[in-house]
Amino acid sequence: MSQIGILYKPEQASKPKYASVHDLQLEERGIRYVRVQWVDLVNTVRFRILPASYFTRLFETARPGVCLSKVTLGLVGVNMAEGFSGTGEHLYVVDLNSFRLSPYAPGHAVLMGWFQEKTPLPNGSLATPLCPRTLLKNIVNEAQTNAGLSFLAGFESEFILLSATSPKPVTLNNAGWSCAAKFRTGTVENTVLQEIADNLQDAGVELQMIHAESAPGQFEVVTGGNGAHVHFSVHSSRPPTSGTRRDAALAPTLTATERSFLQGILEHLPALCALTLPTSASYARMADGIWSGGTYSSWGLDNKDTPIRLCGSQGAHHFEMKTADGTSNPYLVLAGTLAAGLRGVLTGAELKSGDCAKPVAFMSEDERKAVGLENPLRLPRTVGDARERLQEDEQLREMLGDEFVTKYVAVLEKFLKLPSEEETITHLVEYY
Repeated sequence: MSQIGILYKPEQASKPKYASVHDLQLEERGIRYVRVQWVDLVNTVRFRILPASYFTRLFETARPGVCLSKVTLGLVGVNMAEGFSGTGEHLYVVDLNSFRLSPYAPGHAVLMGWFQEKTPLPNGSLATPLCPRTLLKNIVNEAQTNAGLSFLAGFESEFILLSATSPKPVTLNNAGWSCAAKFRTGTVENTVLQEIADNLQDAGVELQMIHAESAPGQFEVVTGGNGAHVHFSVHSSRPPTSGTRRDAALAPTLTATERSFLQGILEHLPALCALTLPTSASYARMADGIWSGGTYSSWGLDNKDTPIRLCGSQGAHHFEMKTADGTSNPYLVLAGTLAAGLRGVLTGAELKSGDCAKPVAFMSEDERKAVGLENPLRLPRTVGDARERLQEDEQLREMLGDEFVTKYVAVLEKFLKLPSEEETITHLVEYY
């Protein structure tokens, strides 16, 4: 089968390139300030702004970073989740290889980092189980070491432009999906989208596409690497196993590794929703027949009504997970999803269901039986349900760590306690 579209490979992904702070060439680039940035458990972007001169001096120390209260990862807005306190600090150690220019803020650059203990634990470790980037890094390293796997991932960022937020949100431009009318020259929305496109590319982010989405005021920005949707592919450095598995007929264009990876995700998808759809508002999209993935754990070739959509052609497949939105922490989305898929590969899980050509909710009993979904897994319909499914999923808890799951759930519970729908909407607009 001939390949359709651009083929991405892991070896093409960007590699670390900054050995020291001087390699950043801050002065030569006109950088006067550096934003040391992190994303908390409810996907609030936070940062500290350091003058470039002070930031450079940090690298005269053994572990360059900034001290942050341990409550940082337990905050929902300005409120503290159960299990956190104002006592103790983490050292947020900067990651030079996350350096990017900030064209939207001239004279600024941004770096991410790693939450670590200020002093080593009794076992000598500096790691904290709550750091989203460390959690993802550990999963990626385990996949490479134990299974010879590497991954590519990219995000579709879908958002709605508003002209007002009070007393109710008012959308800009109600034209439909991919309509030219949503990009009229001289309009505010066209100017904003042009700025987004220019700034992403000036920051070194590969921009693949921008288009109008279906909802009023909604647009989509697709960035490379393969949100409201997540795209990922799995690549094995090990030779394929000999023989034909029983599940080959269910997905003949997928490798055995890809089938095991897919089965791992499908088995744990109800629990993963706590990571990928973490707010009450997220579940407004948990419905059938609206191109948002549907309410049953299933997959389909180019099917927008299954939560896992198989994209691309044989030898160049990737998966799209539609059960994710912009309120989720992207590091946790990938950590959970890759952990579930990795478990499927490590256990040699065989794919149990076939290609769904239409939503499972609209299938007859015979149609469900034909694709191996006589008793399909139902996805959570509320964030409270998703939280319970995560707590009950012992295998995923083991992969992510008990302490992380316990404290993450506590943060979700705090978010659930916003007293009114109006306050929740205001919070979503202000923070996301």
